[in-house]
Amino acid sequence: MRLLSGSVRAAVFLAASVVLNSTGTAQEADPRRSNASPTVRYARFDTQSGAAVHLVVFDPSRYTLRVIGNGTRAERPKFRNLADAMQRNGCVAGINGGFFDTEHFTPCGLMIASGSKVSSFDPKGWQEGVLVVRGDEISLVERDAFMARDDVTAGLQSSPWLIRSGRIEEVQKRDERRARRAFVATGKSSLRAIGFSTPMTFYELAETLASEPVSKIIEFGEVLALDGATSAGFWCDVDGQRVSDPELVTVRNFVAVVPKGAATDALRVNRTSLLLAVLVVVIAAVLRFWRSQVLRGASSAT
Repeated sequence: MRLLSGSVRAAVFLAASVVLNSTGTAQEADPRRSNASPTVRYARFDTQSGAAVHLVVFDPSRYTLRVIGNGTRAERPKFRNLADAMQRNGCVAGINGGFFDTEHFTPCGLMIASGSKVSSFDPKGWQEGVLVVRGDEISLVERDAFMARDDVTAGLQSSPWLIRSGRIEEVQKRDERRARRAFVATGKSSLRAIGFSTPMTFYELAETLASEPVSKIIEFGEVLALDGATSAGFWCDVDGQRVSDPELVTVRNFVAVVPKGAATDALRVNRTSLLLAVLVVVIAAVLRFWRSQVLRGASSAT
C-alpha cells in the first residue's frame, strides 16, 4: 500500500497542530499550539484506499499502559463503553483490549489488570504474543519467552504479530480480510504506542506503520494486534483534541495510556480493595464462629 503524497490528499495530524496546505505537504496549523507535550502525542494517517490509522505515541518515563477490566458479564458491563472507561479512569488515550469468549465473557489467555491476575497465561494457545508491564518497563514478548512473575502490573495475551524486530510479518500477506484493527507497539527507541485503524488487512496496516511518514514519529520494533473488527475502538484526549471511534460491541477489557502517578494510584486502590475484601471475609467468619459458640453455650445451659 502507498501513502498519498505530493498534490494528492494525505493527512498527518500531530498533537492537533499539523494540517495540509494546498500542495498536500504538512504545515503547522497554529504556531501558538506548537508547544504540544513532547511526552504524549496523537497522529492520524490517511491512506490511498481511504482507511485511517490513529496513533498515540508516548514516553514511558512519564506515561504507562494500564489494562482495565469491564466486569464479568456482558449484559452488565462496568463501563458503558471505551470512552466512559477512559474518562472515569483519568486516561489520556485508550483502545479495546484482548480477545474474549463472547458466550461467557471471559478473557482468552492471560489478563492482568491493576496487578491482579484475572485469567491465566496459555502457554500452548493460538495467541503468539504478550503485552507485559513491569514497573517502568512496557514490553511485547513472544509467547514462548514469557515468564510469569509477581511484579507484572498489566498483561494481555494476543495475536497476531504485525511487526517483529522491526520487520513486517510477511505471513500476513495471506490474510486478505479487511476489518477494524487495534494494536499496541514498542519503538526501536524508548517510545511506546497504541493505535487503531478503520478496515484494513493486517499487512496493509503493517505497511502503513512501517512507512516513512509514520517512522518520522516512531520507528516500530514490535507491533502486536489486539482484538479487532466490531471489538476495535479508539479514544484519546491529547492537548485539547478529543478523538473517538467507539467499539461496536461490549468488550471484556481496555488498554489505556495513563500518567504514571494515576497507574500507581489505581494499583494501590486495587490492592487496598482486595485487602478490605479479605478483611470483611475474615470478620464475617469470626462473627459466625462467635455466634455458633454463643448458641452452643446457650444450648448447653438449657
